[in-house]
Amino acid sequence: MNARLAAISLALCAIAFSAQASAFCRATTCDPSSGKCERDSQLCLTTGTPLFWASSCVQVYVQADGSPTQGISFDTAKQSAERAFAAWLTADCRSATPAIDVQVLGPITCATAEYNPTQKNANLIVFRDDDWPYPGSEDTLGFTDLHFNADTGELWDADLEINSFAYRFSVGNPVTDNDLDSMLTHEAGHMLGLAHTLVKDATMFASYTPGTDSLRTLADDDVQAVCAAYPPDRTPERTSCSPRHGFSDACGADQPANSATDEGTDQGEGTGTTTDGATSKGCAFAAQSAASRHSWQLFALTLALGVSLGRRRRARHQFVSCGRGARQR
Repeated sequence: MNARLAAISLALCAIAFSAQASAFCRATTCDPSSGKCERDSQLCLTTGTPLFWASSCVQVYVQADGSPTQGISFDTAKQSAERAFAAWLTADCRSATPAIDVQVLGPITCATAEYNPTQKNANLIVFRDDDWPYPGSEDTLGFTDLHFNADTGELWDADLEINSFAYRFSVGNPVTDNDLDSMLTHEAGHMLGLAHTLVKDATMFASYTPGTDSLRTLADDDVQAVCAAYPPDRTPERTSCSPRHGFSDACGADQPANSATDEGTDQGEGTGTTTDGATSKGCAFAAQSAASRHSWQLFALTLALGVSLGRRRRARHQFVSCGRGARQR
């Protein structure tokens, strides 16, 4: 009997360890709003291909204005973003670090979160001081928009918009409002292709308690996630850090028509002549004219949990990334 109990105990321990080891979630190419995505016991998407940056290096640009209404300068925002990405890039993957580098650059003039399929681009971090024009998402601290190849899961563009219209952010110590470093570290995980987790002490948990800074530091679940997405022994397809089609300080509307160079073809764009199309329903899902090109805003895997926390306790804020229809409203 004791031996049987011991065997059961060991089995339960193995199951618990296995569940914990796979608790993290990666964003995939499957659109959650389609109703066709399956999830596992951790609410992770099991349908679709995991998202990832194919290159060994990614450039992220901080918008020049920072947040004037909150007294957060470009330099302050850039330094916060650098710390946020450093938390992920220095994760311990068994005595090595993830095989991905992120260059935080700027200032950049463009303040539009967008992906230009035939023009130059920039992965953007921008504050929204004047308005948060996404009805139904007033309780979110930020949006991360991802554009990717739906066949391979390769990320092509990522933009982060910070809800500085509705929420106050503080930088450094002590934390007096919503900690900018914590929020950016969470969203940096999204920009790297990670999704929400049910592990409550993880940086990628879907909600945040104002006045705290614990999300600045990765939990074991977060470390496992980034090490799985970018294992130290992976062989990147490219070494270029440049945005898709190259970098432009100007938004797409201010660039010359069809200004993308052959860089796009080198990176798998094909003809480079597609134009954007979009569908909108709930959490955004956008598809370009080519069936293999999609864009959607990271869906809160723990949306029901996050919303309930947000409503019951006002001190809880969400990092939910859903709520608008691919900019077609």
